[in-house]
Amino acid sequence: MSLNDGDEAGSKLADKVSDASVNPDIVLCSSVEGFRVAKAVSDNLKADLDLRFSESIKVPGESDVIVAGVTDDGTAWVDRLVKDEFNVSGAFIDRARIVKARTLGLKKREYSREDKPVSGKNVLIVDSSVLDSNRIAAVIGSAMKHGAVKVSIAAPEISEISASHLKKLCKTVVSLEEGLEPDISRVSQDRISEKLKKHDFT
Repeated sequence: MSLNDGDEAGSKLADKVSDASVNPDIVLCSSVEGFRVAKAVSDNLKADLDLRFSESIKVPGESDVIVAGVTDDGTAWVDRLVKDEFNVSGAFIDRARIVKARTLGLKKREYSREDKPVSGKNVLIVDSSVLDSNRIAAVIGSAMKHGAVKVSIAAPEISEISASHLKKLCKTVVSLEEGLEPDISRVSQDRISEKLKKHDFT
C-alpha cells in the first residue's frame, strides 16, 4: 500500500486496532507525515487527536546510525548499546535533545498551541511508518511521563526490528505490513502541512 493513500491506510489501520481490542481515548500523531493516517484512525475510532512530534538523533559522522529519539517536549530515549559502541557522549545527546526539542516545539506550534491531557487515558501513537524504534520510544516515554495508563502503537508499516523493540515497551503494536520497507513516495510536505493546519486541535 502506498503511503500516499493515508486516509485509506488509516481506515484499514483503525480496523486492525479495533480487532486488537485497543480502545484509545486519544491518538497521538508523532510526525507531520503521519497526520493523514492519524486523523483517519482517530475519526474511525472516535478518539481525540493531538500531536507529539518526534525526531531521531544520529551518531556524529554516521548518517544512518541512530542513537536516540526525542519529542517536542524534550523527552528522549537513548539506545545504550549504540551509545556505548560508538562512544557517543551524554553531553552530545543532551545538546541534540535540547536543539531538536526546540525545533520540534516550534513546528508543532504551527498547528497546535495546547496539548490535550493524557493523564489517566489510553493512548495510541500513530505514524505513517516506523523504521526507528528510538523515536517512537521517546513518544511512549512522553505519554507515560504525563500519566497515560496504557500506550499502544499503530502504523501502516513497521520494520521488523522496530516492532520487536516496541513490543517490549508497550502493550500492543499494530501494523498493516510489519517488516516491510516503506514506500518512500509521499504527498508533498506542503500539501501535508496545509491539511494538518486545517485541523483544530484546541
